Amino acid sequence: MPAGDCRVDVWERRGLLVAPPAGNPAWATHAQAPTVLPLAADCWRAYVGGRDGGNCSRVFCVDLDPRNDFRVLRVHAEAALDCGEPGTFDVHGVAPAAVLPHGDQVWLYYSGIAQRRDVPYQIAVGLAVSEDGGISFRRACPGPVMGPGPHDPYFVSSPSVWRSGRHFRAVYSSATQWRQHASQWECSYQLRGAASEDGVHWQIDADPALELAPGEAGMGRSCALPGSDGLQLWFSHRGVERFRAAGGDAYRLQRALSADGRRWQRDASDLAWSPPPAPGDWDEWMQAYPCVLPWRDGLVMFYNGNDFGRGGFGWAVSRAS
Repeated sequence: MPAGDCRVDVWERRGLLVAPPAGNPAWATHAQAPTVLPLAADCWRAYVGGRDGGNCSRVFCVDLDPRNDFRVLRVHAEAALDCGEPGTFDVHGVAPAAVLPHGDQVWLYYSGIAQRRDVPYQIAVGLAVSEDGGISFRRACPGPVMGPGPHDPYFVSSPSVWRSGRHFRAVYSSATQWRQHASQWECSYQLRGAASEDGVHWQIDADPALELAPGEAGMGRSCALPGSDGLQLWFSHRGVERFRAAGGDAYRLQRALSADGRRWQRDASDLAWSPPPAPGDWDEWMQAYPCVLPWRDGLVMFYNGNDFGRGGFGWAVSRAS
């Protein structure tokens, strides 16, 4: 069967792939939300959110060799996309979400962060365009292409975007509420879908794509992969409390299936790993922010581990049944 149609039972963990580079103050920690664009047979470009010492995220990119187990070819020192201007929706940070070729351009959908005084932050989705093969990006428009609205009163973030015929479809995280736990504000978010004719103006689905389950408080960073008989969607999900440290509430990865990109059915359990993460591993207690692509005769996943990708991102490959 085609690689995009693989039904994955187990993911083989291959280890940490890219860590934050030494000596770059603009990229001191994290390689968050790896978002990968196959450029050629010998080069795939991975976009990540790298943070400076003030915890501000910018989009950086790393070139990988898919012929040689994704050996790092080049780490680009300059940010591919910097933070926005004062007063804009992305003034306090940007992080990659989805990347796709569009004619002679490369389109990057990204999450833009602005701090608030009542709750910690608000997020909206921007679109940036590259005309140099995806090394540097400019904003396609000054404001977000997805933001708070009738179905999304708090914030939206981290869309997975794909083509559906001549149109575009997306699944993104939609915040449902803020709650104060002890002295800290925490948000809840589920997954919602949207459609667009041009990739810029979006029609939001009235019903959620996937709603939160009991004991669940977050469903983030999804990645959809179309196939001939429908779509697979990988996403992160977490519990209500103590998800920032080792424990049962930290992010895990799960899959859902859909025939039309609107109605999704979740798998009954989280993804299985071979070998399972062990004490001391970079992904021991958290697996988050998946990006899945066809590779060789199966699938490859790029994902973050402990502490939301502070130490970098790694990879795993599928065993297809």
